[in-house]
Amino acid sequence: MLFLFIAREAMLERFDFIHNEIGFSHEHILRWPTILRTRVKVLRPRHEFLKFLKRDQFDPTRENYVSPQALATTHDLEFCNSVAKVPVKFYNDFLKTR
Repeated sequence: MLFLFIAREAMLERFDFIHNEIGFSHEHILRWPTILRTRVKVLRPRHEFLKFLKRDQFDPTRENYVSPQALATTHDLEFCNSVAKVPVKFYNDFLKTR
């Protein structure tokens, strides 16, 4: 398993952000453990951008649900097209304002 190569502190930081700030349940994290491989410096701006767009729906029982896997996609282009549903230029402009 690839998680053996992630430092304990980094894993705890990622888990804390994913669970306590984004709000994914333990069950969601267990269903998509690969989100723990995504760095907080990638997840935080994506989460903030989705909040800005009012697309930060992380409850699987509600419409427009964003899964952990979708949030942790590897490329910004894929994230913007599939999750945020905006051109990547909007995301890049948002990142400049942070």
